[in-house]
Amino acid sequence: MMRLRLWLLVPIGAILVVAVLMVPPGMLPAGPGDTFSDASLSHWPNAFFLRESVWQHGQWPLYHPGRMLGQPFAANPLSKVWYPPQWFVLAVPPTLHLNLMVYGHMVLLAAGATLWLHDEGFAPPVIAFGTLALALTPRVPAHLALGHLDIVYAFAWAPWVLRAVYRTAGEPTAHRALELGLFGGMLILADVRIALYVLLTGVVYGLSLLDRAQTARIVAAAAGAGVAALGLTAVQTVPLLALSDSLTRALITPEQAAALSLQPAALIGLLVPDPQGYAERMTHLGVPVLVMAVAALFSRRWQRIWPWAVLVPAAMLWALGSNGPVFLPALRTLPALTWFRVPSRAWFVAILGVVMLSAYGMQHLLENGSTRPHRAASIALLGSGLSVTVAALVAQPALVVTGVVLTFTGVGLLFLNGGFYARFARMLNLRDTSALGGRRALPLIVVLAVSLTAYGLSIVSGLPVASAAVHLPAGSVVYSPSYDLAGPAAERAGLRRVHAIDPFQLRWAAQAVAEAAGTDLTGYSIVAPPVPPGAQSVQMGLSQTTPDIDLLNALGVTHVVAVYPVPGLSSPARSGDFYVYTIGDSTPCTFEVNRVQCDRGQVPLMYAPGWFNGSDPVGRDGPLLDAQGPVELVYRPPAVWAGLALTVSTLIVMGVVWKIA
Repeated sequence: MMRLRLWLLVPIGAILVVAVLMVPPGMLPAGPGDTFSDASLSHWPNAFFLRESVWQHGQWPLYHPGRMLGQPFAANPLSKVWYPPQWFVLAVPPTLHLNLMVYGHMVLLAAGATLWLHDEGFAPPVIAFGTLALALTPRVPAHLALGHLDIVYAFAWAPWVLRAVYRTAGEPTAHRALELGLFGGMLILADVRIALYVLLTGVVYGLSLLDRAQTARIVAAAAGAGVAALGLTAVQTVPLLALSDSLTRALITPEQAAALSLQPAALIGLLVPDPQGYAERMTHLGVPVLVMAVAALFSRRWQRIWPWAVLVPAAMLWALGSNGPVFLPALRTLPALTWFRVPSRAWFVAILGVVMLSAYGMQHLLENGSTRPHRAASIALLGSGLSVTVAALVAQPALVVTGVVLTFTGVGLLFLNGGFYARFARMLNLRDTSALGGRRALPLIVVLAVSLTAYGLSIVSGLPVASAAVHLPAGSVVYSPSYDLAGPAAERAGLRRVHAIDPFQLRWAAQAVAEAAGTDLTGYSIVAPPVPPGAQSVQMGLSQTTPDIDLLNALGVTHVVAVYPVPGLSSPARSGDFYVYTIGDSTPCTFEVNRVQCDRGQVPLMYAPGWFNGSDPVGRDGPLLDAQGPVELVYRPPAVWAGLALTVSTLIVMGVVWKIA
């Protein structure tokens, strides 16, 4: 029993240690040498605003007055307002909160993988191997390096959803259906984009588990789980759908949705990891994982492995996006799929499939012992690894690591060979008393853990939380063509900004910001104002663009701040590395969470459906709220309350069903 617990618990503990090493306490995840990531630009400010709204203003934040002169906040899936783990920020400061979120979700991912593989009936060493392969897969640290915390959160729920599919197919009861619905709901709230891929994976996986004698019950349980998941997430999805036609995301074309399609050359990364570790072209899975997955194809367990053998190439084809034959035709047939841009993220399905195949491959080799193909493959890998290592030392030092990993993978595969291990054990007077070939599997597990850990630590590091770099008067409204003051510093200072780095943008707001900046809104952009096509960087993309001072004044802008002189503006002050231009006076308005008070003039706040002046809804004649002061406006969008009512009702029904079932 103790050996079994070690096989199951040690990998989970190891994943926690790796997570802490990748993102040290008090730091935010970023790439080595990077000065920002989505963790600092988006996730930290969102967590901070939620905490401040509740504790300082006593309001649940539905609207953020600071970005792009105001945006719906709770309707934005990236704000994570309705994702329950995000609520822990109410108890701890934002930086510590995000640290705990990363650590907790990494452990959640490892624990889910362990339980799923255990339920599938794999031997303990196979479970350990699969857990490490899934939780240390290079896509996870690569997305951490970009600050894509929501993607990591969602992937952490993937094994829990697939385990719930397995359990529901085996025992289609109300309790199992509720479990599947709960995990599906958490997955959707974590990230709806990754949820699409994982849920489709769950459908194919579930079809492979169908028992004809229980088909009707399984279908009913799956339908109940779907209803539960939709109800649990209604508080997020209903307000989002209500705004969908008003967002710039509705402007995405299939070609724009294909942004960051996987290049066919990136498939070389299956063997040779990308030294830059960029997430959207990351294909590396670990050589031992790949070898074991290939071994599964010779196991003749087609009834169990066929869904993964189908899903892996399908995911790869989709990930190729515009470089493949599937993505663009599918989006032209189903335009709604354009919302799920960046096709390379379908690679997460390939990860799940290859890891599951690798588990079957290792189980097969442990159970069947020595075979000629097994020995030949071991020797071939060993020889290839030595050859690559020697050649790389002379011609291409970057390949040395690949050669070393191939070499030790060959050695590990030899250990899995029953006959080889028996002779080796007799030489050293060893006995394999662990569960089903544990000692034989250990070298391969160590190679996998060491190689993936080293690679993960090389592509993600800690980033200090930025402090204020520019000090401006209270009530200032800032426009920065270099997109400065867009993270923790701006949020802490309470600065209202015209610019934003956020994929959630109201169309009329994005258009107004683009015109004031002197550029054009030609389609979807994650930055406002959008940079001209072909710009070398976001920060320098508008360095030659002249803003329209009159339009900036109409939006209530008081200061323009940039790291370079702004064309058309004169007499800047210097604040550290920044040029600061004063172009207007502060607004005579008071902005609070979900509320604004003005003494006179048009309210300098972007319009969104849901603003009320007393009991009267505020209309939209332009990008700004058109109610004239003195006024007191309140934001209470009906879609939020409708979604909340559906979610609360779903929770009540689920509780009753759980109690009586």
